[in-house]
Amino acid sequence: MKIVGIVAEYNPLHNGHLYHIEQAKKDADVLIVVMGGNYSMRGGVSPMDKFIKTSLVLKYGVDLVVELPTVYAIQSADIFAAAAVSILNELHCTDIYFGSESDDINYLNKVQSLTEKKSYSELLHEFMGQGFSYPKASGMALESLGIPTLESCDRMNICYLKALKDLKSLIVPHTVKRESKYASATSIRMFGPTIDMVPEEIMEYYRNYGFNHMNNYYDLLRYKITLNQPIIDEGLENALEPNQPTYQDLVRSLISKRYTESRISRYLVKTLLDLKLDFPRYPSYIRVLGMNSIGRDYLSTIKKDINLISKVKEGINEVLDFELRASQIYSLKYHSNVFRKEFLKPIIV
Repeated sequence: MKIVGIVAEYNPLHNGHLYHIEQAKKDADVLIVVMGGNYSMRGGVSPMDKFIKTSLVLKYGVDLVVELPTVYAIQSADIFAAAAVSILNELHCTDIYFGSESDDINYLNKVQSLTEKKSYSELLHEFMGQGFSYPKASGMALESLGIPTLESCDRMNICYLKALKDLKSLIVPHTVKRESKYASATSIRMFGPTIDMVPEEIMEYYRNYGFNHMNNYYDLLRYKITLNQPIIDEGLENALEPNQPTYQDLVRSLISKRYTESRISRYLVKTLLDLKLDFPRYPSYIRVLGMNSIGRDYLSTIKKDINLISKVKEGINEVLDFELRASQIYSLKYHSNVFRKEFLKPIIV
């Protein structure tokens, strides 16, 4: 059997994602998505909750949706990728499909191998020593070694390939060409969706509720900062000014040569959620958010091999406890009580 995996956030689901699903599903017996939930790797809240996202992707061809716990979903790219790939590995996936600007898996493997070389490491530390952020320093190091600047998806794909190698995984990586005709999730969040960018369900949701955003949680975040409880690098807390008019103003006031917008945003989300948990490198459980009959049948063949949480409750796992607390916080400023849905059975279509 060909068990295909995708890693995604769907913040929000758009036509480019649907194309990715369609391409990954072509030769798949089962299509599995490991999905970030109510919070994002870039730092911030998801425009819509994980249960709505799950229902939508099941409608558009995914067979099994598995949660990437929030404690991993709000980390840097390397940690995010390692956790997501480890889940796909546990689920016995045979293949993984990445969205890619270069659409050249051999080239990406070459670049990933280069990042393990001493020459790259020395250049990386040299540029970081000059005060550049890790992403900028990494790009500069690669350019010094003859590799042109990678675009956003391919930078992430290097992290997925590293995760596969670290796990000694037998999962075979493939690329799906990222088509420029599809609007990015970032631009849709910034400027709003149009009917040619997203499925009709997303348009209807946006018309009814708008997209959830960190501005909605800014009063809670300011309270945490005022209590002097930021989860942030030493020294940076001195620059925190909770009286900035908006969340975006706060983020912009902290961006520097060393600190990127995404890094700042991740710190602020961790502060909002009070993330102090010493979590393991890889998730220790599998939690299904939704499935169809194909996904359910496949899951029944492997459930003895995995630590599957079939009934969610507090007190059985620290990472799951954090997930529930994060869901409570998300629900405080959201249009519905997502926290109550955490204890329901997985969505089945």
